[in-house]
Amino acid sequence: MERTMFRVFWAMTGRAVATFAVEQVEGKSVQWLKTMLAKQIGVSRFQQRCFPEDLARALDDQEILPPSMVQLLVVDFEPPDVTDRKLITVCAGNRCEEVDALLKKPIAPDITGDFGWTALHTAAWAGNSKCMCLLLEARANHDQEDSFGSTPLYFAAERNNLEAVQLLVAAGADKDKAANDGSTALHIAIVNGHLSVVWLLLFHMFGEVDDENVLKDWPSNSLTSADSATGAFGTAPSQWLSV
Repeated sequence: MERTMFRVFWAMTGRAVATFAVEQVEGKSVQWLKTMLAKQIGVSRFQQRCFPEDLARALDDQEILPPSMVQLLVVDFEPPDVTDRKLITVCAGNRCEEVDALLKKPIAPDITGDFGWTALHTAAWAGNSKCMCLLLEARANHDQEDSFGSTPLYFAAERNNLEAVQLLVAAGADKDKAANDGSTALHIAIVNGHLSVVWLLLFHMFGEVDDENVLKDWPSNSLTSADSATGAFGTAPSQWLSV
């Protein structure tokens, strides 16, 4: 007997997008499907619209999937409106449900505010990791620079927001990117004494640090290796220990 399949088609062309075993999608939500499709088509769930076979209406994210098929439409993010900074505001307040709702409009995640801060800068500074997850899922630019050349990773390291650092590193943030003064996330973590952040960055940069106790014996081999990241400031991380 032929196995019953659940299929996703492009709404505009009728071409197949993806196929799943019915058992795999049974009882699952539309949001679950969008998350799965994001990995396959490279478009965040916030830009996806799913419709039933008759295209009568867009299915809500929390609805249970229909039994056999959906049709998929991808919409562009709305052009950034420099006067509308609500996404930045709600990220600052850790209002995750509002962040999710704005991204579903879909509002572009990289809108900038004062000093070139994006919503991701704001969430990283505040340590609002759930908001960060939503922004990264929407493919916010994790290496966006503010007016001073600082990235969200730089802010997370400066503020000792370890979970934020972990999220950004896992998303592929550039650990060696320097601010306008030449300092990197590693520099700023060292000068502020954020040893857990220092350890995490070194581990992901070189894979040589296996115990935070190694930080008591500066300069370690890993820190010596990190001295290559001097940037325009011209000072190696190990030299910052005396600051």
